Formats: sequence, structure tokens, C-alpha cells
Amino acid sequence: ISSDLFENCTSLKTIKLPESVHTIEKTAFLNCSSLSKILIPDTVEHLRRSAFEGCSALVEIKIPGSVTTITPGLFKLCTSLVKVELHDHIQNFESEVFYGCTSLREVTIPDNVWRLGDSIFEGCSSLESVQLPAKLYSLPRGAFKGCSNLKSITIPDKINEISDECFANCSQLEHVDFPSRLCK
Repeated sequence: ISSDLFENCTSLKTIKLPESVHTIEKTAFLNCSSLSKILIPDTVEHLRRSAFEGCSALVEIKIPGSVTTITPGLFKLCTSLVKVELHDHIQNFESEVFYGCTSLREVTIPDNVWRLGDSIFEGCSSLESVQLPAKLYSLPRGAFKGCSNLKSITIPDKINEISDECFANCSQLEHVDFPSRLCK
């Protein structure tokens, strides 16, 4: 699926992609504000930058098992997104993946993930629970900024750095369990 293919198709509601698709290019479905359902086949290996950004009616999505990197802004401003089904082959989440997903309540980051990008959950005002993987070594800038419903979080033992503004404006945050090896 090529870049900008369905950009601003505001009446598009559902998509079922064929198994011949291997890549969804950047901004392919940008601002498809009525898109509520997309079925992505297991043949898809690459979901490029901001492919679903602004799909404000999208409620849930399943990431195929062949995808290993979640690219920048992939679900940015998907304000109705409640459920994301992730798999264990994912290793890397880049910046602003869930930025502004105001309906997202909980996320379990797969165990094989070792890196999270800046502002990954920034502005996820309904986020209450995040399960972080044991392999994670740092928490990026603004990771949970503005997650006003986040009440507690356990930082994995391998984390040795928490960057600026990581928990800024988390007004309901009551408990943080820090690892003993935290450096900064």
C-alpha cells in the first residue's frame, strides 16, 4: 500500500488487505477519520511512519507477527483506540507511536522490546496501566507525559536511565517502584 494512498479519505470505514501486501507505506491512511476496522494480513512485514495517524474512529487493531518495529507516529491521534494486540516478535517502538491516543487504557509491551522512542504514550490521558518489558534499559523523554490517569508503574530492573519529562503532568501518579540500579 503506497504512501498517502488513502490520505484524508474521511468516509472510508473498513479495509481488508489481501495477503499479497507486505508493506503499508508512510501516511497511507493518514486522517481517515471514519476508518473503524482494518484487517492486516500476516504477510505484512512493515508498517511505515504515521500509516494510521489520525484514524480517530479506529477502536482496535492487531499487529501481524512478522512486524518487528513499530514506527514513529504509527497510531498518533487515534483517539478512539482502546485495544492494540501486539506480539512477541516486536523489538523496537519508535517515537510518538501512541501519542494522543486518549482512549487507550492499558498496554502490555512485549518482552522482546528493548527500546521505546520519545513521547511514546504522551497525551494518553486514559492510560491507567502499562506493563514494561524486562529487557528495557531506559525510559525516553516524555514517555508518559500527560498520562493523567496513570496511577502506578513498576520500572524494570535493567532500567538505568529515566529521561526528562518522562512522567510530567501525570497528575494521578501515586506510586513508582524504582529499580536498585537506576543511575539517572
